[in-house]
Amino acid sequence: MQLDVEALRTLRTVLDHGSITKAAQVLHVSRSAASWRLKRLEEHVGQELVVRDGRTLAPSRVAREILDDTQALIETHDRIARRLSSADLTGTVTVAGDSDTDVAHLTRILGSFRRVHPGVDVDLVVDRASLVRTGLAEGRLDVGMIEGLEEALEPSDRVLWTDDLVWVTGNCCTHDDGVVPLITFGADCFYRTIGEPLLDAAGVPYRVALSVPSTAAVLSAVADGLGVALLRKRRLATPRVTTWAPGNDLPALPQVHRYVRVSPHTDSEIVDVLVDLIADELCESTDANTELAEVVALGAR
Repeated sequence: MQLDVEALRTLRTVLDHGSITKAAQVLHVSRSAASWRLKRLEEHVGQELVVRDGRTLAPSRVAREILDDTQALIETHDRIARRLSSADLTGTVTVAGDSDTDVAHLTRILGSFRRVHPGVDVDLVVDRASLVRTGLAEGRLDVGMIEGLEEALEPSDRVLWTDDLVWVTGNCCTHDDGVVPLITFGADCFYRTIGEPLLDAAGVPYRVALSVPSTAAVLSAVADGLGVALLRKRRLATPRVTTWAPGNDLPALPQVHRYVRVSPHTDSEIVDVLVDLIADELCESTDANTELAEVVALGAR
């Protein structure tokens, strides 16, 4: 059995809106065209897919079982279609990553993108995350992958994953009394703005013992007993590091999100295609052993 993707799209839209008329408006087709697609699909599969529930249309038992797969098929189809139709893209794309970026992994992604779109020039910049955020806001970067808290999310942001934050220390030194030596990622450290107020609220004395914008360096310093750090749970890939639980009752830690944000100043097909590729790669490389392979931010002009 071969299924028509546009017929499946019509089915999904009808069920999302509970009306053929509304679905036709969303799909920019006539009501009769939407109704015909739905009828032909039901005839093709030999199953009733839509039933009336009061004034709205609802999925039949069979339709409920295939809704998730239907959505996945539509999204895959659209992604492939965009890539094929955009093979003649031209322009310049600037990809920005912070100091935690695995450049080797990133260049492999960009190399793949460049081979599919030879008309696009790709530039790579590694800089501080705060400058990436500023570039997005000012329109110098078109797309960025940002790490932030729930309240920082905007409706148009695309969340890639959510992780728990944990306090960590080295197995060799627990730092459970006295002034706590704090290991941070620098003055602009995102975790520092979260962790220090929590330590203050719990009355835990601390000092910044190391400030370095590198995950590898922070993990090494913690593992060697130089201090305590606030990290994402996925980064605990070494047995030399353990969770830190001081005698004081620390306030609960928030969750952190990694999300893609498109600058309000940009509207580019290059951005759409590149974001899809980056998102696909990140979905395959967010476990603890490949955390450093994440692309932290990207931009296009």
